[in-house]
Amino acid sequence: MNTRSIDYLNIFLMLVSCWLAFLLPFKLFLFSYAVLGPLHYLTEINWLHDRNYFTENKNDYKWLTVFGVVSFLGFLVYNSTQDYSILGSYLGTEGAQNSNKASIGSYMLTAATFLAFVCALAMIFFQKVIARLTAALLAIVFALILHDSPAFVYFIAFLPTLIHVLVFTGVFILYGALKNNSNSGLLSFLVFLFCMTSFFWIPYENSDFRIDQGIWNKYLSSGIHFINVDLIAIIDPNVGIDIFLSKLGLMVQRMIAFGYTYHYLNWFSKTSIIKWHAVPRKKLTKILLLWIVSVLLYWYSYELGVIVLIFLSMLHVFFEFPLNHKSMIGVARELGKKNVLKLNSYRK
Repeated sequence: MNTRSIDYLNIFLMLVSCWLAFLLPFKLFLFSYAVLGPLHYLTEINWLHDRNYFTENKNDYKWLTVFGVVSFLGFLVYNSTQDYSILGSYLGTEGAQNSNKASIGSYMLTAATFLAFVCALAMIFFQKVIARLTAALLAIVFALILHDSPAFVYFIAFLPTLIHVLVFTGVFILYGALKNNSNSGLLSFLVFLFCMTSFFWIPYENSDFRIDQGIWNKYLSSGIHFINVDLIAIIDPNVGIDIFLSKLGLMVQRMIAFGYTYHYLNWFSKTSIIKWHAVPRKKLTKILLLWIVSVLLYWYSYELGVIVLIFLSMLHVFFEFPLNHKSMIGVARELGKKNVLKLNSYRK
């Protein structure tokens, strides 16, 4: 497929994902997260590894792995102290509110995620160790200063979740369109923005909307419900007790379902361009077997599937940070070029 055909395919995938998100906001997310998600993690990590994670040093990914481990442990520590925790039923700590333990877990999670994001930027600019250490130390200082800032905490919470699946996906689409000077690419970016925001202004209500108890339990066990709570708290802190099934709650959930579903589909739609499938048959077979095991694990127990695969999910987000930075820089560069061309045309 050529680039133009892929752009139109992605427009179709966006619209289908958007339509399904309106109708089945919770079920769509659960399906995408359990079925499409693991295959995305496995294939993208392998693709990034073959391209040295878009950094200047072949060992940079080891540092991102360390940050991923710390973030993962922090997530588990924090989550184990919360109601509806992933580990609650396994460790017997569900609903056990421990402020000290929660604070430690929260700090580990936020600091490691912020460090990974900042250090990933340093990895694409600097090769010298002193420059990279300076960036890491500055990140630590900022994390200590901003740890109690609501804006900072929300940014870190959304960085590996909504920012990853919505903002960075949009950046990739826009960068490709600008770089290729593609009208179909720009159209796909506009359709993406339309779909992403449509849940908040298209008057679609279903007063009979209900969630099966089994679906509800799986959704809580996914851990993503904390993102609903955080985002709704920013938009309207006075929604009430039943925030998930309120009008605003369903709007937010539909956007989340769309974001995750299309994020995964966007990756698979670009097979002919980025060629993530172009690996030795033996390796591809291993990836597919691991994917099948992952899906079966979710089918057996959604809670257990989340526990086993949450680290892989976090790791693929951290490994993608250097590419995220390069794409944002690429968008800025392409926009700068176009502004220069316009300026020169005016002068003539």
